[in-house]
Amino acid sequence: MAKPATSGLPSPTPPTRSLAPPSATTATANNNKDLADAPPPDVAATTNDDMLNKMVHIRTGPRKKAGNIETTTTTTTRLPSNRLFSRASRQQRESPRLQPLSNQNSIAPAPDADERSKKSSTDDSENDDDGNASTVQLPPASSTYTSYPGCAKDAIVKPRLDETRLDALSISARLANAGITTSSTSIVMKERSSATRGLVGLQNLGNTCFMNSCLQCLSNVPLVMRYFRMGQHLQELNEASPTQGKLACVFGDLTQVLWQQAEFSSTRPVELKRVVGKLASRFIGYEQHDAQEFLRFLVDGLHEDLNRIKKKPAYYEIPDRPSASDKDVSDEYWQFYVQRNMSALSEQFCGQLRSEVTCQTCQHRSVCFDVFWDLSIPVPKKGKSLASRFKTDDDNGVPVEDCLRAYTEEEHIQEDDAFYCAKCKTHRSVVKKINLQRCPHVLVLHLKRFSYSTFSRDKISTPIKFPADGLNLKEFCTKDNLHYDKCWDYDLIGVIHHMGSLNGGHYTAECRNPENDQWYDFNDETVSGIKKPHVSSGTAYILFYQRRAHV
Repeated sequence: MAKPATSGLPSPTPPTRSLAPPSATTATANNNKDLADAPPPDVAATTNDDMLNKMVHIRTGPRKKAGNIETTTTTTTRLPSNRLFSRASRQQRESPRLQPLSNQNSIAPAPDADERSKKSSTDDSENDDDGNASTVQLPPASSTYTSYPGCAKDAIVKPRLDETRLDALSISARLANAGITTSSTSIVMKERSSATRGLVGLQNLGNTCFMNSCLQCLSNVPLVMRYFRMGQHLQELNEASPTQGKLACVFGDLTQVLWQQAEFSSTRPVELKRVVGKLASRFIGYEQHDAQEFLRFLVDGLHEDLNRIKKKPAYYEIPDRPSASDKDVSDEYWQFYVQRNMSALSEQFCGQLRSEVTCQTCQHRSVCFDVFWDLSIPVPKKGKSLASRFKTDDDNGVPVEDCLRAYTEEEHIQEDDAFYCAKCKTHRSVVKKINLQRCPHVLVLHLKRFSYSTFSRDKISTPIKFPADGLNLKEFCTKDNLHYDKCWDYDLIGVIHHMGSLNGGHYTAECRNPENDQWYDFNDETVSGIKKPHVSSGTAYILFYQRRAHV
């Protein structure tokens, strides 16, 4: 006969099944790594106290297959009922908007005791209440291919492995973890199916339509799309840049998704939003912002991340040389710029302006040359100065060529806002004129629809008519431009629209697909085909033109 228990209570009934601790590969890589060693959930529990745990278990159950959509999830461990979690950690664990870029959970080895203790003490400080993490997570890391909805498995480029923090990655680590080789890239580019790539919407995370429209237009610039889609950016990351390569990495990841995921599906640009919020505090949270402001930040950040000049030469001021020809001075300014700035982005978007300022008193002429990434051209107000400076058609609006003429015409600047004359040694009234010295491969035109004054702010809704094909810039260029450009015809490839007022509105994008040359409307997560862009509109805000190939 068995001996009674020392406590005087009957021995507990042995369990009907054994419980093994979760393996290292089943621990979810999130901000609660210390839960990886907890016992698995008791699925049979039906009490109200465990109802939440049952729902979590059901949502994160074993592998499920549905058609050609394949997802892999991991078992979530039971949370101790007496444990308190911070608001930020609960959001990281429960909120769907804080999940990784794809539909998969990240897999990483279970942390040791010291790492779990350190992570627990810093958990609250790594996330704010808006979901903008101070550390950046990579897209799901796995030893297998990541499956996106509707995308064939053999067409996916292998993702980066092992790392869970973008901050810890060096350039060599990014290249080693990229898994993108010449052969695999060529397979991706040559793989064609009946579905059209690039028709993936971007879900609105909360007033992020300004960001979504810019991302869609930029990812549909042909050479930019191919550069990031083929993973060439991973070979040119510049860790010495202010952003340390983070922005280029997450933008490249998003471009891969936009051009590999099934057509007319959507994805959440959460990782890019986190990186942008970390690099520029003004974009933290979910307030509406100006699309042109975000586009400038994005393009400039990508350029710095991919700048091939690792160590910039010392800055010096180019002296004024009145006797030198404009071409010689222009070349000197241009060489000074490219010695410090050279990237795949600058090769596409950079042009050069010639500015001439003439003193009205002594006729002294001063010429300088500046690099531009986009042009902000004026939009006339209805009923004001339209007759003198712009030609208008009641049905079609003001031609964009007239806006360019107003931008490049002579401007008389009075003494109140006068320039300093180097010959007179004082401020004088001057005449200023701007022309294009070098035209960029991709021309970005920003229509200045938002008017600001001391006492008021207003949106100018004058319709602007712009050509879908054959915008010619020759009349706006200098005579020396012939030495640099052989073609001045540009074709429209993208438009960002703004509907609404200055204080509130909505952004959408119309883009020409580089693979089939068809036009599509991108309204956040909704993508729809259109016959042609709206080329006469009071909502057009930013225009993207690409120069025709010179024959």
